[in-house]
Amino acid sequence: MRRNAWLLLTLAAVAAPSPVYAGEWFSWMRRDCRRNNCWPQPFNIPDRMAVRSPFEVMIRNGWQVQNTLSDEHFDPETGELIGAGELKARDILIEHPPGHRQIYVLRGKNPQDTANRQRSVAEFAQRVLHPGESPQISESYVRPRGWSAEYINNIGARYNASAPDPRLPSASGGGGVPSTDASTAR
Repeated sequence: MRRNAWLLLTLAAVAAPSPVYAGEWFSWMRRDCRRNNCWPQPFNIPDRMAVRSPFEVMIRNGWQVQNTLSDEHFDPETGELIGAGELKARDILIEHPPGHRQIYVLRGKNPQDTANRQRSVAEFAQRVLHPGESPQISESYVRPRGWSAEYINNIGARYNASAPDPRLPSASGGGGVPSTDASTAR
């Protein structure tokens, strides 16, 4: 028993901090105790930032897809904006929130085609914007999902063509409100 007591005292003396570091050691212990007592508050903000960061990336990518002018918005031979492209570019430049007014142009078949598209968009934007404002135009390789307006119009036209002609039910026989006969009424 005496041997164990001496062993414990020896270990305590060796493990105890030197007088130089005693004050520092006590402040570390006090800091750790306070940190443990206020848990999880110090860690909430970094955790929230870590959870929200993927959503910020998704939102940014969604705006890029929304603001991309694709092949359907340009003339295939010249690379000039057509009517649908002008409407979409005008919508991006005027209607979208100010922080999201950047136009993305889908890459063409070759660099010259892409340059023609960007030049056409820049010329149109200069006509739409106030003097002194410059549009933000970037190249994009992300193709927006969807169909051309011509394709959607063809679907609607075929649907309307396949609808049967409207008909009223015939006056004689069948469906309608049953009549009340005086002989059957009580």
